[in-house]
Amino acid sequence: MTVPSPPLSAPSTPLNPQAAESAISAAAAAEAAIEPPPSHLLWLDPRRITWPASVVPFFVLAGLGAMAQFESSAFNVLVPNIKEAFHLSLTGLTAITAVAAPIGLTLDVPFAYAGDRVRRMRMMAIGFFIFMAFSALTGLSGIFASLTLLYVARIGVSIGGAFESTGASLMADFFPVGVRAKVYFARAAVAAALGAVAPATVGLIELGFSWETPFFVFAVPTVLFAAFGLMIKEPVRGRYERELMGADPATASVTDEPATFSETFRTLFANPSMRRLYYSLPFFTVAALGIGQFTSLFYQQILHLDAASRGFVIALTEPGAVVGLIFGAIVLRPLIWRNPGMVMRLIAVSATLAGGLLVGFALSTAVWMAALFHFLMAAVMATIVPGVTTILSLVIPPRMRTLGFATASIWFLVGLPVLPLVGVIGDDFGLRTGIIVFVPVFILGGYILASGGAYVARDIEKVRISTLARAEIRQARLEGRTKLLMVRGMRAGYGPLDVLFDVNLDVADGEMLALLGTNGAGKSTLLRTVSALLVPTAGAVMFDGIDITSADPRRVVEMGVIHVPGGRGIFPGLTVSENLGLALGPSRRRRRQPGFESGTLGGASSVEEALEFFPALCQRLHTAAGELSGGEQQMLSLAQAFLFQPRLLLIDELSLGLAPSVVTQLIERVKAVHGAGTAVVLVDQSLSTAMAVSERAAFLERGQVVFSGSTSELIERDDLARAVFLSGFKGADVPAPAGGTAVAANGTRPPSAPGGATVLVASGLVKSYGGLTVLAGVDLDIKDGEVVGLIGPNGAGKTTLLDLLTGAQRADSGQVVLAGRDVTTWSMHRRAAAGIARSFQDPRLWAGLTVEEILALGVARRHGGFKVAGALLSLPVTARRERAIRAEVQEIVELLHLETFRLKFATELSTGTRRIVELATVVAQRPHVLLLDEPTVGIAQREIEPLAALLQEVRTALGCAMLVIEHDMAFLSGLAGRAVAIDAGTVVARGTPEEVLASPEVLRSYLGLDPETVRISR
Repeated sequence: MTVPSPPLSAPSTPLNPQAAESAISAAAAAEAAIEPPPSHLLWLDPRRITWPASVVPFFVLAGLGAMAQFESSAFNVLVPNIKEAFHLSLTGLTAITAVAAPIGLTLDVPFAYAGDRVRRMRMMAIGFFIFMAFSALTGLSGIFASLTLLYVARIGVSIGGAFESTGASLMADFFPVGVRAKVYFARAAVAAALGAVAPATVGLIELGFSWETPFFVFAVPTVLFAAFGLMIKEPVRGRYERELMGADPATASVTDEPATFSETFRTLFANPSMRRLYYSLPFFTVAALGIGQFTSLFYQQILHLDAASRGFVIALTEPGAVVGLIFGAIVLRPLIWRNPGMVMRLIAVSATLAGGLLVGFALSTAVWMAALFHFLMAAVMATIVPGVTTILSLVIPPRMRTLGFATASIWFLVGLPVLPLVGVIGDDFGLRTGIIVFVPVFILGGYILASGGAYVARDIEKVRISTLARAEIRQARLEGRTKLLMVRGMRAGYGPLDVLFDVNLDVADGEMLALLGTNGAGKSTLLRTVSALLVPTAGAVMFDGIDITSADPRRVVEMGVIHVPGGRGIFPGLTVSENLGLALGPSRRRRRQPGFESGTLGGASSVEEALEFFPALCQRLHTAAGELSGGEQQMLSLAQAFLFQPRLLLIDELSLGLAPSVVTQLIERVKAVHGAGTAVVLVDQSLSTAMAVSERAAFLERGQVVFSGSTSELIERDDLARAVFLSGFKGADVPAPAGGTAVAANGTRPPSAPGGATVLVASGLVKSYGGLTVLAGVDLDIKDGEVVGLIGPNGAGKTTLLDLLTGAQRADSGQVVLAGRDVTTWSMHRRAAAGIARSFQDPRLWAGLTVEEILALGVARRHGGFKVAGALLSLPVTARRERAIRAEVQEIVELLHLETFRLKFATELSTGTRRIVELATVVAQRPHVLLLDEPTVGIAQREIEPLAALLQEVRTALGCAMLVIEHDMAFLSGLAGRAVAIDAGTVVARGTPEEVLASPEVLRSYLGLDPETVRISR
């Protein structure tokens, strides 16, 4: 029976540890919901283990696993005989395992890759035929006394037995989720019971015949189990997970498309519990493989037991594994459902306890003492494998389960080279020392595994959500409701922090969708996840019916999903021509993909066609992209994207850093590409831009889609559009409607001509790049306490003017005077110390520091810096300096309202918050002149009015003058008392913002003559 799950559209809250721990209740309910077996099934009837599924697959899989365990036990028991027969040292003996095991472990990965695509039972049965043949060859190597043949035989056994991952995934698909832990523990119990019989049996056979004989005897049951495996029907991958999530029988029977290597690794390593589990495996490998061989040698060399005696003693200890499995079935199995994190921590405790018992074993002086420690160690270690395997079957998505199990083999390989090293230690310092070396290795592996316990419940929930999302998408496809892009149940973030929560989004073929929302809502994260730059932690993404949730980004690009990142889409060190050339190669591969039809999509098929969209780039072909204005860089990013003739174009911040006239041109270009057949998802902070390009919009808030519908409906939603795009801040006035005049937060316009002295003067500044004149004799003056706005079209030279004023660039001619001193020849850091500070279009912060640490660095310079020697010696003067730095940082944090962000890293901040933090670093310098380069870029309209009020507070607190470059005319009109407009490197207008905006030269060169553009800008 199945347990229904809430539909995807049900409201969901962000994950937290408590919610994650309870998220697996569906699986627990599934176990409880399994109907009890019929009363005629006796307590010892094995059908009770697998009910309601058939018991036959369990017998075959458990039998094959037991044969592998039997062969391994036989080899371990006979290790001393093999060592003597071939005159091997400990180093030479461990080298056999170190050579053979990696081959089998390496082949486990390609076998698993094939297993996700072919009939696994047939492949596994054939593999065990090979396993049986080479096991018999081990015996032949002794008969012929050939060490080479022994190596070949053990390599062949390793190859033939490289199907543990395939068997584990088959168990998961043969049996419902509710009985999965039971069958894993029962399978281990069968292997343990046979393992308990194997040593004694091997010893008796060796005593009556020779050490080679057991390898021939046990080939017979292996052949029988493999033959039965050929007759079993292949299970449907992931069927029980889909039924558990409420999928109907038809949908549950539709198998997922198998995952590629890159998809599997990207998905699994996005889960912290899986990462920690993999990292622990090299340590367990060294300990488990080494202990199995060294214990038998211990009985022979230290306690002087022959093969038969060793076999009987080991046979007495093997029931300890059965005892441990019974304990695990009673205690750990139900705990797996209630608290899987606790299970992983208990496994770590078991590893630590096993290490202590191993020390006792190594120091034993009598057979009974060694046997007792060996018995207890077997009991403790027996619970590890089935417990971990059950958890893995829940954490690994069904479509990549076989390959996910096999990925562990790669980590086993990391530990194998240590085995010969331990053998050398045993040869040089004695066998007891060699055994004790395994103890810290084992304990460290357990500690790493335990650290994943805090994440496992959360990761199980992610798989549950992803499985349900894929089920819904498949159902939609069956019903003919497939969209070009379908996002279901998506959760994504950075490290342990999720940004998106259960996002559902559809984009039809050829549709234009505007994606809106506040800063930090997750818009850019959503685009990064769709374009495969970020692996989601849960959910599914389907493009044109194909699952691209964890696909390689290159594959996604070749499918036609092109992402234009906001402000970061170019290589700054390369020229415009070289940037376009780099995009041309991959775009040609994209056009060679099957099914590509150039005539049905928008874009450009050559560099020349791409440049026709943006004529301004033609004059800058040989200019480094990093020297372009922000708007020109955005044009270059779009030109590169158009070369791919995308099926789906994702644009992050279309109007980022662009003048209104350029925005109008880009809107038309995007409309043209869309009209030719390309679907477009546009992220923008401007509601007016969204209305101009799209009839449908989706609105994100706090990582969730809270609205999806027409843009006209969005405008009427007071709780969204007006609150987000028109609200004030801490009593600030709402910006004036279009055509009006905005005012400052205190309701008064800044004075247009303060009475203070002139603090900064630029005279006749000229600057050229490669023969292209960017500034041609610009004059500018700023009075003390004045706010001056600087406007102009993209490429007019605004940022270059700031570079000349701050000393980042040297002027070809002209003069810069600061507070009466000629600073034209001063370096950048000297001008900064004299009182000139600036911000940049893209905030430049230290990614590895917190906000508090970044501000402390800015403040420290004025307090003499950080003194390492004084800090080490705890000098009083250093303590006073650090207290003063902390106090000033606190003042800046309070001034700019950064209290909730002070301990966050720069990479965790939204674009708007990063902008405020950058402003805070500038404030920390206590400048006399503050130069701001497009402070509203990337900030939602809701945040612009608070920013204006904030800048007024900063100006008042510092008593500084400001020069502000800005394209948002309403913002600039409310902030600046005077404006200067430049075009083509020359000043074209001066005066109040209203006078400058009314200038014919400004209307023609900057705003354009389109009435709608003028209305929006004003």
